[in-house]
Amino acid sequence: MVFFLFALTIIAAGLVFPALLRFRLHITLTRCDLFADIFLFFHLIKLPMHFILTFNEGSLVRVFRVSPGGQRKAFYFKKRKGKRLPFRAIVNGIKINKLSLYTRIGTQEADKTALICGAAESIFRSVCSVFCKNAEASVYPDFKRHVFILNLEGILHINHVKIILKAFSKR
Repeated sequence: MVFFLFALTIIAAGLVFPALLRFRLHITLTRCDLFADIFLFFHLIKLPMHFILTFNEGSLVRVFRVSPGGQRKAFYFKKRKGKRLPFRAIVNGIKINKLSLYTRIGTQEADKTALICGAAESIFRSVCSVFCKNAEASVYPDFKRHVFILNLEGILHINHVKIILKAFSKR
């Protein structure tokens, strides 16, 4: 009984303190890697996640969840039945503390690469500044090969109490 009350107290304390999500998105021509770490209880508990999405000519082929040992497990998205959580409730509970976007673009032609890099950097900087005040965006040209690599890193402050309260107040 004492252990149950102790566990319940720990869970209740975890609901009060917000979670921290640190993520990195790496996109290449044939695959997308998503690395995420969820920190709970002021960085005392860390939950690492790694997903790999492989695709061919714009269509999604496979989704894998990679375990900490490096083993790939097939991961499928199931359709949920019933009412969904409103999008506005989720957005109100998330605050972006830091956002960094690093991109490498190349087309093997110097003039096209320079024009694309300039346009991409101005677009990425304006989009990043909308979502976060502390945002960085950099685009690096690669003149020797066809490449598009996008690294997106960020720190999200998730207040799950706000999300839960919004979800229950709507129903």
